[in-house]
Amino acid sequence: DMVQGKAAKIPPAWPDVCAQAVIVSLDKRMKKLCVRSSDLSVDVSMQLAVPLTSIASIAFGCCHPGEGRLMSTELSVTIFLDEGYGPSIVLEFRDLEERDTFAICLSMFVDGRKVEVDCREKRSL
Repeated sequence: DMVQGKAAKIPPAWPDVCAQAVIVSLDKRMKKLCVRSSDLSVDVSMQLAVPLTSIASIAFGCCHPGEGRLMSTELSVTIFLDEGYGPSIVLEFRDLEERDTFAICLSMFVDGRKVEVDCREKRSL
């Protein structure tokens, strides 16, 4: 599922704006988190690809307004990025089980990728 993609929504930044339907996946090499519109007519260059090593932390549910976007809900996963990779990404899922499964799986892939990079760097010293 993580490579094929999971349906989610990006909540609006303002109350009167519609949420954007997206597909969230890992690239085939499992090194990047990809977020793309679920609308096939949208240009592929609008896809967001974030290296897993640039994900600082992942939060479940509502976040304090100072930590993320104001529109996060109980069904949200907020992905906080390292400085220089842009603002945090808020994804909303259909239910709590889907939210938890996505967040736990993403956390495992992020942790695994960071360990892999650390081991490579230590071997090259």
